[in-house]
Amino acid sequence: MIQARALLSQYCRHLMEDWHRKIGMGHFISDLHRFLVRFRPSQPVSFPPHPLQLYEQLLKNLRNNSACVFRSLRDHVQGAPTDGQRVNVVLRHDLDTGVPEVARALCSVEKALDLRSAVHILTDGVLYHPASLVPLVHELHAEGFEVGLHTQAWLHEDFVSAFRNDLSRFEAVFGFAPRTFTLHGALPRTDRD
Repeated sequence: MIQARALLSQYCRHLMEDWHRKIGMGHFISDLHRFLVRFRPSQPVSFPPHPLQLYEQLLKNLRNNSACVFRSLRDHVQGAPTDGQRVNVVLRHDLDTGVPEVARALCSVEKALDLRSAVHILTDGVLYHPASLVPLVHELHAEGFEVGLHTQAWLHEDFVSAFRNDLSRFEAVFGFAPRTFTLHGALPRTDRD
């Protein structure tokens, strides 16, 4: 794990140096690929919990870098035109644990920097009860954060019905329909995706 953290830190420093040298996007993709293949598939690329100061510094560096521009997840999924000359950054958090303090802390950092992310909530009650997040969801929604559905429907044989149930629960619990959704879990994509 320590070696992985050191590699991640080295990669982040390299990435920032390349931004300043105005290296092309193909180079970044190659670097990312080389970085990721150093890990076994079972190893995480993310190492939570991250210090909030590290997250804040990352966001400040990206925001202050003329090679980057932030865009909303909704714009991204709806195919809004991108800035082809810069890296388009989308901030997204999936609430896998049901701990509102984590999402609240991350979003607080973003709000202080005048940034907004998308936060996605599970509604199936398997990992946590979504009703416990009503105050957080209303707070974030009122502050301009995208709050959407995080779903495990794809795990069910009748995934369409499971997805509809998740959508209905989301609207019943939080009082509005989600405009975006994300899939919980990670399996290789298939031709059914």
